[in-house]
Amino acid sequence: MKKTILLLLLLILVIPTVGNCTTLQSQIKVENFTTIDNKSCIIDVSDGVYTVAQIHFGKQPEDITPWLHDTRTSSEYDIGKTSYNGQIKITLQEKIFDDATLVIFLDKNREIVGYIELMRQSQSHLSDMFNFKQKNGYTVVGRTSLWILNNATYCPTWKPLEVYTYPNLTNYYPEEKLPIEIKEIIALMRFFWKEPMRTGPDNKNYSNLSAEEQMEYLESGEWTIQCGEIRNIVASYAIQSPHIIGVKIINADQYYPRFKDLIGNVHGVMEIYSPYYDKWILVDPMFGKLFMYDGEFINTHDIATMSMEERQDIIPIKVAENSKSLEDCFNGYYLNQNYYTYYNTINVNTMMYVKNVKHDAFNFYMLYDKELSNNAIKRIGEIL
Repeated sequence: MKKTILLLLLLILVIPTVGNCTTLQSQIKVENFTTIDNKSCIIDVSDGVYTVAQIHFGKQPEDITPWLHDTRTSSEYDIGKTSYNGQIKITLQEKIFDDATLVIFLDKNREIVGYIELMRQSQSHLSDMFNFKQKNGYTVVGRTSLWILNNATYCPTWKPLEVYTYPNLTNYYPEEKLPIEIKEIIALMRFFWKEPMRTGPDNKNYSNLSAEEQMEYLESGEWTIQCGEIRNIVASYAIQSPHIIGVKIINADQYYPRFKDLIGNVHGVMEIYSPYYDKWILVDPMFGKLFMYDGEFINTHDIATMSMEERQDIIPIKVAENSKSLEDCFNGYYLNQNYYTYYNTINVNTMMYVKNVKHDAFNFYMLYDKELSNNAIKRIGEIL
């Protein structure tokens, strides 16, 4: 028997259909996921022999319920059984970017004990679309009822970029009457997005360059980056600001956490501390947004503790005109239709830059806050 400790992921049993997606209480967990080559992988679930069915979608359907029902009543999609140790080798197709496959595990009575949706971003697609080099490409986890075990090897690190000259932000301040720290972070996002820039993965590594040098490459069009790198630049400037006294580096994960060969979509954001409001404020540099709920600025903890219905009443406030659009980036395929699913678990880097804040909220000095993660995972069934 495997001895990996299950840290969390107790999915609550909910009504069989929530929105347009079936949810169920999984009886098995993903204990490992290993890529063999650019298409083949080994899924390692809880010890035991299970029937395995595999359905290739291509583009993800909005509702997987019909396929789950068909799999229970027919062996049409069966591809074999797991070994006694719960392992099975499968081959994933790669016909389109984000090519989707549903893998379903059934017991001897053909009752579904768990399912996992896998998306392939192949080596060739990443190279052709983004000039991004990644051996064997990526396998991305989609909708799943499986418990995903803690992976001790996944430990993100972060350090600020060098900032040689802090910019003059006079022309970037908002006219609205706001606390100075809020005006400052808005001005920094407007400074970053003073002109449109391309985004996307890229194989150039400029991570050791200063914030000013990285922005020069971006503005020249020679470099494309994604949310994490954009956040890193804005956060590095914020740390140097005379008006911002606390900065948190935050990765919002749809699933907790990632295996080396099986990644979840992660969105890089940050928070600043506001003495005026006496709380941390969520800042999304990629989308140039702050967020409000019930007339107040909110943070990642607020989002993680909200119900699905409450999240629908969050108001994103776009403050940087040239920043990316939420609609452009989060309507392309199923996983991204709901921006707030990224806050199912909150990964706060161990390095938090605080100048004069006398307390830390909700033990954010921990890599993962156990209470937040437990509460958030219980709601995955509501959201997906």
